[in-house]
Amino acid sequence: MAGQTLFDKIWNRHVVTERHGQTLLYVDRHLLHDGSIWGFERLRQNGWKMRRPDQAFATPDHYTPTHT
Repeated sequence: MAGQTLFDKIWNRHVVTERHGQTLLYVDRHLLHDGSIWGFERLRQNGWKMRRPDQAFATPDHYTPTHT
């Protein structure tokens, strides 16, 4: 049996469940950029909340929305 690649090791440690050929992964770090505003807008519109906001890290990029 061959050893696992680094990708396989990380992937396998984050598998929550597998069904019908699809895998649900646990994301332990969420890296955001300024284009993420649309995702936050969708969360707000649907009344959803981030499960672990302490695990989200944001960095500014090159633009700022000019409307709210």
